[in-house]
Amino acid sequence: MLTLSNLSPNKGANRERKRVGRGQGSGRGRTATRGHKGSKARSGYGIRPGFEGGQMPLQRRLPKRGFNNIFRKEYTLIQIRDLEAFDAGSRVDREALLKAGLIDKNTTLVKVLANGELSKSLTVAVDKVSKGARIKIEAAGGSIEGGQMPLQRRLPKRGFNNIFRKEYTLIQIRDLEAFDAGSRVDREALLKAGLIDKNTTLVKVLANGELSKSLTVAVDKVSKGARIKIEAAGGSIEG
Repeated sequence: MLTLSNLSPNKGANRERKRVGRGQGSGRGRTATRGHKGSKARSGYGIRPGFEGGQMPLQRRLPKRGFNNIFRKEYTLIQIRDLEAFDAGSRVDREALLKAGLIDKNTTLVKVLANGELSKSLTVAVDKVSKGARIKIEAAGGSIEGGQMPLQRRLPKRGFNNIFRKEYTLIQIRDLEAFDAGSRVDREALLKAGLIDKNTTLVKVLANGELSKSLTVAVDKVSKGARIKIEAAGGSIEG
């Protein structure tokens, strides 16, 4: 019979403490089970996780592929065939999808994909709609609220907007044939000849055409080709 007087732990459950450095007769004296020299024989020994004695550790030997996109958005995917569960003319938004059991209360973003067919006119208001799903929804007479990338993000981006860009009114060198030889072509002369208007701020002469008269050109900018033709005709450039 088991009583409090004869209770004892199971065999092997309790072990005596390992006592080292208590003389050679103990079997654990002298080097105290640490061996001779080396870092493991000395106090303060410890290695960081993954250290392999100086050789290339496993986490660096393994190949790395891909990366973790910290800006990635996780969408709950809804197929367009699932929208057949709604009545024609209904508005399909987060609350309607939750009520229909297509998403759960923890869902943050919803995207509709084009798998299946849709025969009802619905108003879909979710975070994102694929191109194929958009075509099928609109073909069934429905519409989409939101879920579309803003226009400024859909338009192709080329170059950049130079806030220091100067807008020039362009004058071709063939237009200068309208002036008499020896004339001075400046802003007033161009305005009088009708080649620029009163709102023009900057004028540039380009090299399209030919020039047979000697003129003095005083505008804001002259292209390299136009400069050559003006000087070849005996003219000059001011400014």
